[in-house]
Amino acid sequence: MKTIINQIRWWFAILLIVSLCSNAKAQEFPYSKTFNNTQGGAGFAPVGIAVDASSNIYIADPGNNRVRKISTAGNVLLTIGGTLGTGVGLFNHPIAVAVDASGNIYVVDQLNNLVQKFSSAGTFITQWGGLYSPSGIAIDQSGLVYVADSGNDRIAKYNGTTGMLINSYGSTGSGNFQFRQPSGIAVDASGNMYVADQNNHRVMKYNSAFTTVTEIGSGQGNTDGKFYAPYSIAIDGGDVFVSDGGNDRIQQFKTNGIFLAKWGSFGTSGDYKFNYPGGLAVIPQKAVLVADRGNYRVQVYTKGFTFTPVYGPYGTQVTILGSGFSGVSSVS
Repeated sequence: MKTIINQIRWWFAILLIVSLCSNAKAQEFPYSKTFNNTQGGAGFAPVGIAVDASSNIYIADPGNNRVRKISTAGNVLLTIGGTLGTGVGLFNHPIAVAVDASGNIYVVDQLNNLVQKFSSAGTFITQWGGLYSPSGIAIDQSGLVYVADSGNDRIAKYNGTTGMLINSYGSTGSGNFQFRQPSGIAVDASGNMYVADQNNHRVMKYNSAFTTVTEIGSGQGNTDGKFYAPYSIAIDGGDVFVSDGGNDRIQQFKTNGIFLAKWGSFGTSGDYKFNYPGGLAVIPQKAVLVADRGNYRVQVYTKGFTFTPVYGPYGTQVTILGSGFSGVSSVS
């Protein structure tokens, strides 16, 4: 029964997406599912999150010094780490995770100042350093790895196979090509880089050569399109989603920087409530996943409803609760 309900929900969302009248319209994300600390285990404090081509979910859980791979049905498929340390396969505050087209898993091991790479089965492959308190990671379509090297106020680009540094972008400051503790990085299909410049309270878009810049939104504040300590970025086609950490909300923009929508406010429980949201990921055209780190949970918002106001979302809700990340509790 659970499988049938899940399949109906996804197909219903897909049909509604096809019926969208305009790509410029904001889209509604009704609350769908929560992975929480009861199910994640003691100390569950998700910060980084990623999704692979099969829609499996990867959660960087620094409180437990581990990364977990979870199916959309809620089954734990793989655990990497789980022990504090400095050796191969050990972590000290793993804060971000990314997955390449081959299923290899890249973990930002923040307090060890490393990126560690593992096979899809969780076998250690390689690691590289030269970083200082890194916070975010992204992989482009060519397999190049981008790291938000927060302590060095730069974005570092690496060969994903060898770990060799190819280039670095930025320096300390508040100019258009400078950063103050960049925490999130995303790369679109054209190679453009989107950076959550946390302590400059802004999100910036750069071309692949780092020679042109577009500001996403309009700087610091708490009104529409403004940020306070933005943390992470996810891209779904022509939409850019930002976890606006200090404002306890998610904002949605077009890739040209135009504001579309927002949802969420501060709260320690309940739907659409966040406590300093961290990492973001998308299941393309299906869902946005939010690491609600201050509330020790991951929230999933399903996609597929248009709405006129930019202050959504609202509408049909599907709530899934229960042990092991699964079990239908109610459908309303």
